[in-house]
Amino acid sequence: MARSLVAIGAFILGALGGGFFRSRLSSRLRRQLAVATGTQLLLLVAGVILSAIAGSAIQGGLRYGLVAVLAVAMGIQNATARGLAIPDLTTTVLTMTITGIAADTHAAGGSGSRAGRRLISIGAMLCCAVVGAVLILRGQVTASLSWSR
Repeated sequence: MARSLVAIGAFILGALGGGFFRSRLSSRLRRQLAVATGTQLLLLVAGVILSAIAGSAIQGGLRYGLVAVLAVAMGIQNATARGLAIPDLTTTVLTMTITGIAADTHAAGGSGSRAGRRLISIGAMLCCAVVGAVLILRGQVTASLSWSR
């Protein structure tokens, strides 16, 4: 329960950070994306380092640190993707992507699902999830973090 609360709180902090980047850099989209991506990259590197320090058994404070670092990175990513507002692609919510394919089809009364980009996104998420799961099952927690992005 405590780790879940840490994850939610850290995610909210990341989303606030992503919103801050958007509000401060709204007129410079490329700079906003670069700052958000760079910050997220630094957080992921910190996650890899924490995981490497912990080895195969991530315990105690390192576990909370890893959860927090990765949740902040995810919050930044979500806020940035939301700010970019690319039509038909919700980059961090797999279920919304799948829902969009179905809900926007002509059969559902929509204008057409434009499924190509969405299916590529789903395939990429599935591929990375499978690789990450295999790495974790083989005791390669640190290596799996490399596949998280």
